[in-house]
Amino acid sequence: MFIKKDLRKIPKIMEDAALCDPAAYDDDNDDNAATVSKDGRPNKRSKVEAPLSELRLSRRQSEFQGSIQILCQPQYLPKLQMLQNLNLYDCAISNLSDMGLLAQSCPRLEILNLGRNPITTLPDELAALSPSLKELWLDDCQLTGPLP
Repeated sequence: MFIKKDLRKIPKIMEDAALCDPAAYDDDNDDNAATVSKDGRPNKRSKVEAPLSELRLSRRQSEFQGSIQILCQPQYLPKLQMLQNLNLYDCAISNLSDMGLLAQSCPRLEILNLGRNPITTLPDELAALSPSLKELWLDDCQLTGPLP
């Protein structure tokens, strides 16, 4: 299986991502149904209707520069509310100090791939992902000590 890599830089990917309102996607809410204009044509879908659910950002060492800080910019955090899968494989990330902020911004995150990064310890804030996190990939990391 071949997956085409998104060649856009992270700021452009995040800029293009839809703002999302998690309340609009609750199972009991039908407000996100398609609407029709006065002339009977379907309205254009707004960006709110296409939330970001997956980010594949592997092998972007030069963009991450050792930390996840690029994802934790205030203007990007609201766009991560519906994120379920975050792939940060082989990004030369060694500093996870912003993990608490990322965890708060991704309440639905189910899969986090941090494999092949020079991570030596995991911050306690990683435990904040536990309500939703189902898979945590840490293959080929340089971990020492206990897990949070």
